[in-house]
Amino acid sequence: MAACKVQLSCCYCHLAAHKRYPEDAISRRRGGVAKVEVTLDAGGRVRAASLAAGSGTLSLDREALAVLRRAQPLPAPPLERLSDGQIRIVLPIHFDLNQAG
Repeated sequence: MAACKVQLSCCYCHLAAHKRYPEDAISRRRGGVAKVEVTLDAGGRVRAASLAAGSGTLSLDREALAVLRRAQPLPAPPLERLSDGQIRIVLPIHFDLNQAG
């Protein structure tokens, strides 16, 4: 279980390094959390991604999905957590105006 927490922490840091705060969301003072459902293979490559729960702002939701493509490959998931060579997880992508720009 500890390996999963470390892997998720690495995944969040990796995504944060590639995340872009949409200009329209900044100008409209919009923040929030978009939850994305992601299927990763053993190498951390995104095989499927969809919006599990929107943030309430379309541009933030689009960026939550776009960052997954830009950041590939993500940190590889623990092998013991794979099922048929992949894992499906839901990741919250946070957009905080205090961290924009």
